[in-house]
Amino acid sequence: MALPEDLPTITVTGNFISFAGNAASGSVQFTPTAAVSDPGGDLILAQTPITVPLVNGAFSIVLPCTDTPNLLPQNWGYQVSVAVAGASRVFYTPLPSGLGDTVDLSQLTPVPAPVANQYPADALGSAAAAQAAAEAYAAGLQPTSGSPLPLSRGGTGVSESSDGALLAALGAAPLASPDLTGSPTAPTQTTGDASTKIATDAFVATAAANAQSNAEAASLPIAGGTMTGYLAAAAAALTGAASTTVNAAAGNDFTLTLTSSSWTVANPSSPVPWQVIRFHLMQGSGGSFTVAWGTAYDFGVTGSPVLSITAGKVDIVAFQYDPNLSKWCCLGSGLGY
Repeated sequence: MALPEDLPTITVTGNFISFAGNAASGSVQFTPTAAVSDPGGDLILAQTPITVPLVNGAFSIVLPCTDTPNLLPQNWGYQVSVAVAGASRVFYTPLPSGLGDTVDLSQLTPVPAPVANQYPADALGSAAAAQAAAEAYAAGLQPTSGSPLPLSRGGTGVSESSDGALLAALGAAPLASPDLTGSPTAPTQTTGDASTKIATDAFVATAAANAQSNAEAASLPIAGGTMTGYLAAAAAALTGAASTTVNAAAGNDFTLTLTSSSWTVANPSSPVPWQVIRFHLMQGSGGSFTVAWGTAYDFGVTGSPVLSITAGKVDIVAFQYDPNLSKWCCLGSGLGY
């Protein structure tokens, strides 16, 4: 599929394995909900299926973003058909540029089926609005089809604004569950259950609760956990002076280029119990500069380290704050780097 070079796109990926742990076979199909063209009328994307077969259980495809302002119609999405290992699932989703350069299929949030092959402008006018509607729908809340919920154009989610109906079809049958193994049982709202306002408030509350639950699931527990990435905090640069100011809240690593022997590294402000900080001290032009330390630094019986004397050399001195001593205890030093 050849696309214009300046067209905003997003790469959709996915990986499927069988219950036995083997790469699954099958395909994923993307069908635009409308024929998409540029302002000059040139066809950019036909309303025909784009099928991507799984290779070793995985796929990757580059697709135009659905929120590109100069494409017509302005509001469209994709019907996604997943057929893997004898199971199938069909759902609808937008692909806004805010998702990033690449998104995994499992991260896409289904939205209700479009009416007349086109999403209402308000329903996909913002990622937040689409997310709120989709999450509430996936949670099983179905408003009565005779009382379509309005959606605000402001992008903050569902409201009582009369600025367009959400989707009369929202009361249709729920989407298949994302694990391809079955369908959720969704409760329904009858006309006498609640007013449109109550249903609207429920949409907002459900979306907020789901968002918080997702965030908590993606974060490490307070008691600890295993990180799959790494930590690389930025170093804070110090300004040399007769009393060189250090704010412990600025980070864990501090850099200072020595150009004078009359400087004192002042006692750090805002210490946190058991915090570790490191000073990276570089000898400036000429070298042989020394530094004094504030009264809160404790070097124990070994005393303060003797710094390198050669210009350009770096010495690293580390401390940990002991709240019982109200001191920054020296953990050691590495000299002459």
